[in-house]
This record gives sequence, C-alpha cells and structure tokens, in this order.
Amino acid sequence: MCSSPGGWGHGDEVNVQVTFNGVDYSDNNFTFNFYQIQRAFPRSGPSDGSGGNINIQGSGFRNETATYCSIDKILYEPLEIQEDNIKCPMPKPKQGDDTFGEVELAIVIDGNWHKFSGGFQYYQQIVIDDMYPHIGASEGNGTIYFYGKNFRDDYSTVDIGCKIGNSIGKGKLVNSATIRCTVEEMELVDEGMSLPASVALNSYSFAESNQTFVPYGVTGVFPNAGPYAGNTDVMITGKGFTDDL
Repeated sequence: MCSSPGGWGHGDEVNVQVTFNGVDYSDNNFTFNFYQIQRAFPRSGPSDGSGGNINIQGSGFRNETATYCSIDKILYEPLEIQEDNIKCPMPKPKQGDDTFGEVELAIVIDGNWHKFSGGFQYYQQIVIDDMYPHIGASEGNGTIYFYGKNFRDDYSTVDIGCKIGNSIGKGKLVNSATIRCTVEEMELVDEGMSLPASVALNSYSFAESNQTFVPYGVTGVFPNAGPYAGNTDVMITGKGFTDDL
C-alpha cells in the first residue's frame, strides 16, 4: 500500500512509480489525481422535489472517476461533473412531501466517502401569498416584506434569501408568516415592466410566486451645475418612476 504525497495542488495529475531501493523506479503510464471538496450547496431543500440540484463545489473533479452522490444513504449517479462542481440530484425524502428533518449527505469518489457535517435538511416548501412594497429603489438598503406560510429558521443550515429578478439578497425570519428581505442592487426595467420576486429558505430553491417588484433609479441629471442663486430647472431621468405611491 502506498500513500499519496503532500505538497501537490488540487487538480494536479502525477505519474505513479514504485521503487524498492530508492533508486530504480518502475516505468508505467499510471497516474494519480488530486481533488479538493470545499462545500455542498444548498445544504437544505424542499421535500416536494422542487428544490433543483445539490452542488458539490471544489476542484480536481473528473468524469473518468467513479463518483456517486449519497443522500439518506442512497447512492445516486451525478447529473453532471465539471472540474469545479459535481451536480447531484435532490430527491424527495422517503417520508414524503411534508418531511422536516435531517438526512446524511456524502459524496463518494473512487470509494472514498466524504460526509458533510450536519447532513442535508429537508423542509416543507414555503408558500408566498403577498409582499410589500411592490416598488422601491434599485440600490440601497430598502426593506421588502414577504408574507406566506411555512416560513422557518429552526435548523442549523438555514440560509434565507430573496430574489428580485436575477438579484439575490438576504432574508431574515420575522415570524412564521413574515420574512424581511434586503436586496442591495437590482436591475432597472423599462416602463410597464416588473421583476419576478420570490423567497427561499436555502437561497436557492425559490418558491413559485406571482409577486412582482418594480425598482426605480436615476440614470441622469441635466444640467449638472447651476448658479448659486438658484432658479435653475433640473431634469432627472431614470426608470421605474411612478405617481402611484
């Protein structure tokens, strides 16, 4: 039995040679590959099967390596393997769609098991009924409230997030029916358009939602100078302006 040497970088490939005298080495084409597992994301997801995938992030992953995802001690083949990411399925739990509980999560590479401390947490998918406000600044620390059902943060891997368009912000549980969100920067939209809005307890598996949000922001000011005495008309241009407030 031989052990792998230290000091190599993640993703490196080295030739494997053997010697019994410290001088003469075998000549062959065998190689040994180094990989690193950094984290799994998300670490929780809805139990109804709508959560998407679990991503194992790291480096040095290879399609030629025998790789399996283990969720609740059941082995699944990866959906996709890239050099820095292994995409695993997020199956429904054995106990059904209303399951709340932790199961074992691991990745198996060439027979080596890498278990994630804290496992994977299933929860009942949230329901979004309403949000307020429906319009706000595209940049800053404005607060948006989402209202609905099944909101919770009583497990260790919770990571509440809200999504406005393609922008994701941080959420905080107020109570089981209210989540407070902050999105620091959002894209501007043309007149008459709005962005879809949703929430996820794992910042990934966003719930179905019919809620929308209109961000407003300034794109220009003209003129950008005037006399100290005042009486200068200033035109502010932007997107998302409305008098429905």
